[in-house]
Amino acid sequence: RIGSSAFEGCRRLAAIAIPDGVTSIGSYAFYNCSSLTSVTIPEGVTGIASGTFDNCSSLTSVVIPESVTSIDSSAFYNCSSLTSVKIPESVTSIGHAAFFGCSGLTSLVIPQGVMKIGTQAFFGCSSLASVTIPESVTSISEDTFVGCKNLTAVTIPESVTSIGNAAFYNCSSLKTIIIPESVTSIGETAFYRCSKLETIIIPESVTSIEEDTFSGCSSLREITIPDSVSKIDHLAFEGCSSLTKITFLGSAPKMAGDCYSGVTAQVYYPCGNETWNNTIHETYGGTLTWRKHHVFENNGNTQNSTCIFCGENDVKIGDISGDGKINILDIAMLYSHIKRSATISDEEILSRADINGDGKVNIADAGRLYASVQNGW
Repeated sequence: RIGSSAFEGCRRLAAIAIPDGVTSIGSYAFYNCSSLTSVTIPEGVTGIASGTFDNCSSLTSVVIPESVTSIDSSAFYNCSSLTSVKIPESVTSIGHAAFFGCSGLTSLVIPQGVMKIGTQAFFGCSSLASVTIPESVTSISEDTFVGCKNLTAVTIPESVTSIGNAAFYNCSSLKTIIIPESVTSIGETAFYRCSKLETIIIPESVTSIEEDTFSGCSSLREITIPDSVSKIDHLAFEGCSSLTKITFLGSAPKMAGDCYSGVTAQVYYPCGNETWNNTIHETYGGTLTWRKHHVFENNGNTQNSTCIFCGENDVKIGDISGDGKINILDIAMLYSHIKRSATISDEEILSRADINGDGKVNIADAGRLYASVQNGW
């Protein structure tokens, strides 16, 4: 057995051979051994205790045996030279701040069998570009990936039911993330300042968008809010300067007065839904243009579809005349609107004229509509 703090502060210790037969290494055993470059943990050791290699800033590699079942809190805290680590299949838990400040760590595979990842587990792993989360994990704790500035994509497995507060805070290279239907809650500031995040799909299992959840996501271009969401909290989309299209699929949620602070966007809400009557006059801290749209039973603008709110059938983008067909008449009406000789004022009809879905009706829509008619839309 190697006792707690056994080699604490041995700053000139560059290497150590831990003999076979050792089954236990105490907490903070190698704390602040700032010259230690590599270590092999022998088979038989069942856990890496709290702070075992805390502040071993020169440690570049570590071999963890299959006998280890847990990596406890701050085990590799501030091991800033550690570039890779293989976590064996035997590990079932990764503790609080286990790899906090491992700024040289570039990739990580969390094995199947890990059921718990502690808070701040990978906080400040600024070189981490990819991470695999196994299906054995049921929640992503708060602050787990704060400041992982090189992380570009994350796939969250179907087993996860919650994403904690600030889980991906300031992951400034994160471009896309898929949130599965199993997730029922997304915490405050979960994606705060993920400035390159362009798309995100909120599943119908989520019931609220919390304070600052997507604040500072300055590359986010559009968002669809499912019918399940009943609350959007303070500054939820504050500073989303590229957000131009917001689509609601259900009734009006309760929205904080500043939830869209700094946002200039077209907001589409379901036609015939009276819950929106007192909502469409508000700005919620942004510059919002409210427009009605149809919600179809088959989620598409195709034939044999029925709007679940107004009951209208066969409503199509491009059918500006409302005759159920898309032809030269629709092109003429659209050109007249653009030239201001016969302006379309009805919001529902105008929404059909936005062919490319960019929230504007202009010559780009006319060209696209003309090409579609020529090709037999």
